[in-house]
Amino acid sequence: MEDIRKTIGAYWSKKTSNSQLKLRFWKSGPILKHINKIVCGDDVPGVSQGLIELVRSRARFQIPFNKGISVGGGSGHKEMNLIRQGVVNTFDLYEYSEARIAQGIEMAQKQSLEDRINFIHGDAFELIPPQEKYDFCALEPFTSPYA
Repeated sequence: MEDIRKTIGAYWSKKTSNSQLKLRFWKSGPILKHINKIVCGDDVPGVSQGLIELVRSRARFQIPFNKGISVGGGSGHKEMNLIRQGVVNTFDLYEYSEARIAQGIEMAQKQSLEDRINFIHGDAFELIPPQEKYDFCALEPFTSPYA
């Protein structure tokens, strides 16, 4: 199992350091608005903004959530967005890629969020203390390095 974790971490670290420009759907404003309209009913701009609006509308009496957990969250871009928008106060972010963690720490410092996001290198399902409580969960879709 440890070999698989190291392989996943190395794959995403290499992807993070690869500076080749690739076009992605989340860089297209019209596509994002269309996706967000499907998710929340409004064509709001921004990556994951439809989901954020949906959470706001369905959990309006619980917002802000006190503590969130992110499993495989990479550099924490989406989690920092949730913090900035007042949806979640703090995050514990578990990630295998040391390069993505370093990138995330740098981003958090630039946004003055370093005291609100905690990056942890390793497996959340093994490292979370039993007494830890979370009221918001952000699970990232798993992408196999073998895909």
